[in-house]
Amino acid sequence: MQVKELKRRLRTLYKPNDHIAAHLWCSEDVFQVAGEIGETITKKTANEIIDDVDRHIDSELGITWITIKCVLQNYLRDKKANGKRKEIK
Repeated sequence: MQVKELKRRLRTLYKPNDHIAAHLWCSEDVFQVAGEIGETITKKTANEIIDDVDRHIDSELGITWITIKCVLQNYLRDKKANGKRKEIK
């Protein structure tokens, strides 16, 4: 999701003085994880990973560094095995 979409959702769902809790992750976080595991990725790949994390979030477990690492590793494994990425379900 892009920031503009998040802003639209927030304006639609909440009043300006409502109190909410939010924890935000971005493609820069994906780059950090990629570097930690010795991988080089493109901005497009980082965006695909963070979008996939957002689409499949488990509200009970949330998003963690491990979540991002697992999604990235699955992406890279699938890309290597198939020559392209399969969406994680």
